[in-house]
Amino acid sequence: MAQHAAELRVELTVRIGVSAAVPERRRQIRGQLLGALRQLEAPGTRLSLVSESAAKWQTAATSRGALPLTAAQATALLCWPLDELELPGLPPRHPRQLPPPSGITGNGAVFAEATAPGRNRLVGLDAESRLQHLAITGGTGSGKSQVLAALALDDIAQGRPLVLIEPKRQLVDDIVARAPKEAAGRIVIIDAADKHPVGFNPLDIGPDRDPGPVVDGILEVFKAVFSDGWGPRTEDLLHAGLLTLVADGLRRGQSHTLLDLVPLISDDGYRRTVVGAVASDVTLASYWATFDGLSPAHRASIAAAPLNKLRKYVLRKNVAAVLGQSRPRFRLRDVFKGDAKAVLVPLNDALIGPGAAQLLGGLVVAEIWLATQERALEADPKKRPGMVFIDEVQRYLHLPTSIDDALATSRSYGVGWHLALQGRAQVPVQMAEALALNARNQITFAASPKDARALAQTTTALTIEDFQALGRFEIYANLVADGAPAGWFAARTLPPAPDSGCGGLIRDANREQFAGDAAAANEQAKPGTQAPRTPPAVEPGLGSNQRRRRS
Repeated sequence: MAQHAAELRVELTVRIGVSAAVPERRRQIRGQLLGALRQLEAPGTRLSLVSESAAKWQTAATSRGALPLTAAQATALLCWPLDELELPGLPPRHPRQLPPPSGITGNGAVFAEATAPGRNRLVGLDAESRLQHLAITGGTGSGKSQVLAALALDDIAQGRPLVLIEPKRQLVDDIVARAPKEAAGRIVIIDAADKHPVGFNPLDIGPDRDPGPVVDGILEVFKAVFSDGWGPRTEDLLHAGLLTLVADGLRRGQSHTLLDLVPLISDDGYRRTVVGAVASDVTLASYWATFDGLSPAHRASIAAAPLNKLRKYVLRKNVAAVLGQSRPRFRLRDVFKGDAKAVLVPLNDALIGPGAAQLLGGLVVAEIWLATQERALEADPKKRPGMVFIDEVQRYLHLPTSIDDALATSRSYGVGWHLALQGRAQVPVQMAEALALNARNQITFAASPKDARALAQTTTALTIEDFQALGRFEIYANLVADGAPAGWFAARTLPPAPDSGCGGLIRDANREQFAGDAAAANEQAKPGTQAPRTPPAVEPGLGSNQRRRRS
């Protein structure tokens, strides 16, 4: 008794709110509750109810008759079930503040802080866990870019290669502004809106690479961007044209660019200087012989649709300045080789047009997929992890293989994909299912009703209301720990890191080391203008990798 008397006490007022349609029902419920509580009475202790106004109940202030209770006694009262009520002084019922599982630590790239009551816990992802891929879902302005920036800046600081594609430019600007001085010369910015852009030539494959997968990837992007009017004849013409340009580039020792597709299709004289490279390839040679044997009107009808699309996008001045560089000073396919480069690709629709942005972004993703596959030649690629970031993933992810296979292959080759989208309703069903199954790290900001229902089915700890009630910068995350998803928890993304003051230095180094000749590329893009072609004697033909022709 002496120990009990010596314990600290807290003054506690117990208020019980009763709600019913009519006063008689309220009095009945109040009497039933008092009868249940009177079982707690003991000699010298009597319980009674005192009527108070609803205003006092809402202010959560003690009254004169407060009970002096010990911590243990007060805890027993606080454990009463509260059901669906939102009570003053208590956190809201939704979103539920789940603490991080024990395997979640502040190691690796730190991007958030847990919001559950208790000690502050930072949330990070190490490189090994990120190879299990990450899917981020959230609306515009929710905070997705902060997460991507934190992860990308950690990769830059740790010397890991990465490629980041985003549909605006704010994320790229933020990363450049916050990157350390040592990143100058390692950050490559492929920006079609730049006056002197870094070049990118998907047809610059080199003598040791198979042209078939390269052309398949480009065709898949064309099919997505040129979906209106796409058909078997268009696909056959562009397929043959791309394979022919690659073969002629290897013969000449200077790669063609995608800009050369236009004169190859439309200029008879130019085409004759190029198709000689495939004279020993029976399939391609036969295709061009048949094409040239058609009447001019028939050729024009076949070429009309692809030429319309190509001229609309590929020959746009700022896009041509990037795609028209035959020998870029930086080869994107080698991003995972040698020095660790961070390649940033801003694609602002307002500056280069939505169609051109989708085309350029899709071509970059196709090139990165080829670079990922080439890591099969490395003894242990996971020792040198590479990272890929794509915001608004549905606009740019168009591969000649299923997304499931691409993510599974990338994981085994040490490349982690970080894919952001506004909601599952924005992406094809197949892509949404592939991300749910293969991206084992999941982060969601406030979800739409449809997404909230799908997410609530993955856990018994959270409800649809929880996923919908998240505030700005608040997230639920289910991250990989010890090789498997650890379970959902609540957190808030951290504010951006301060500027390093080295953004100007990084951009200057990018232009000095990697930018190409935009004027020459645009000169090639002008109608009727082509670089001089003096083909040498025809060498033995390359394998055509030609698909079966459609009838």
